[in-house]
Amino acid sequence: MDAFGNAGHRGTDIPAPEGTPILAAHSGTVLVSGWNDSYGNQVLLDNGAGLSTRYAHMTQTAVTAGEAVTAGQIIGYVGSTGDSTGNHLHFEVMQGGVRMNPLELVFGQ
Repeated sequence: MDAFGNAGHRGTDIPAPEGTPILAAHSGTVLVSGWNDSYGNQVLLDNGAGLSTRYAHMTQTAVTAGEAVTAGQIIGYVGSTGDSTGNHLHFEVMQGGVRMNPLELVFGQ
């Protein structure tokens, strides 16, 4: 796992086999679902209260921009698209537009 903040890394990389389902960390609205040269196939999810999460390098997304999703819903599948060196989920968390350590959201650390 690549940690948040290492060499300017803006998220956490979680290795997983290609095609592993990626689940939404929280309920919200999909702001972005599609291609980015750096992130590859990505989803950006907003909870409507200042928290947003980005899921990147997917083989494919499973949601569309504007769609409402619930926590635990499949939003895409692990891959290695964009600026990536192997299959993994790149996971970012922003609170009020400020990036924070994703492990703090997931594990409360």
